[in-house]
Amino acid sequence: MSVWIVLKVAASVFALLYGVYATVVDFKEEHNGTRRLSRRGKWGIGILILSSIVAILADFGDRTSAASQKARDQKSQDALTAEQLLRLSGLASGLQSAQSTTAAISSDMQAALHELTRNTQSVSKVLTQSERALQPLKNLYFSGSIKLLERNPEISEFMAPVRKAAAAHQGDILLVDGVRRMWEGPGAPGFSLQFDKLRETPTLRYFGVVKGSPLYPKVGSALAVVAQSFLMVLHFSNSKLNPNNFTPSQLRKPDLALEFVATPDDLTNFLGFAPDGTPILSFAAPVPYASWVSDGVILSVRDLLRAQAVIQPVFGLVKPSDEKALEIWKTITINYLTMSTGDGRWFRFDNKSTLRPDGLPVFVGRFVEGK
Repeated sequence: MSVWIVLKVAASVFALLYGVYATVVDFKEEHNGTRRLSRRGKWGIGILILSSIVAILADFGDRTSAASQKARDQKSQDALTAEQLLRLSGLASGLQSAQSTTAAISSDMQAALHELTRNTQSVSKVLTQSERALQPLKNLYFSGSIKLLERNPEISEFMAPVRKAAAAHQGDILLVDGVRRMWEGPGAPGFSLQFDKLRETPTLRYFGVVKGSPLYPKVGSALAVVAQSFLMVLHFSNSKLNPNNFTPSQLRKPDLALEFVATPDDLTNFLGFAPDGTPILSFAAPVPYASWVSDGVILSVRDLLRAQAVIQPVFGLVKPSDEKALEIWKTITINYLTMSTGDGRWFRFDNKSTLRPDGLPVFVGRFVEGK
């Protein structure tokens, strides 16, 4: 509590006490018949005036002291605020400096990442070219067969006598009525391997009916029309085709395109049936390097194995009016298809899905290790 407040309280208390006292005591006296203020009254009024002056001065002093204190407090607050602003300014400057440093580091990292990406791409190109040099594509060789649906009346009519002829004689190769038992294995077909100790025994691959056989489909029949002109078209592409969402134009944009004739010729291509009795069109054909159509993207064996393969068997003499032949075409599937890359290795086609633009089958998949 300040001295000014003490004086102001003391003066107020004195004025209060004097007022009470003056009410009780009469400060006037008779003098020559006139009532006038006594000496004690004069002293009392003087002291009251003095206490009022002290109270006024004390109140002024208290106000002045409070104003001074407020000014000092404001000055102290201003100093504290200025100090905090200075500190915040320092922090902001530090943050700005850190941001500039971070931006510089980020820019350096972006440049380093760009350089690393460019180096990685260069290394990838070198590895790809090295891989292509180590495993270049050479002349390809394909072997396989197309499965025919036996529920078709044309095919079931053809199969009944053929099976009977195949069961009538158990010779090594040539059976009755132009039916051949076709073996697969090392060595040329037609040679007896009874005394060959260096090679494995061949396995029965399929039965073929030669074109001159009385059992071969009659000219003009739907099956004869189908077998009269058979072409296998193969497309390889690095851009994967989505079987659930595609347009026919996408089928005509491969990175590597090739084809080979698979029409029965009594040499490597036959109409017949597999050992399990399935009717098939079998084929085997080389595709020389010069017959390819390529954009240069697929140049190695690894490129070929990574690419998506799209395959369509085409029967060239089937017309839109040949309804029975078209029905045979629409129901064919791939029985098996293998590919040799010219370096002693064989790969088989893994059929993932079948597309049917215009109702005709197109097989989508890729070639994988194994015959």
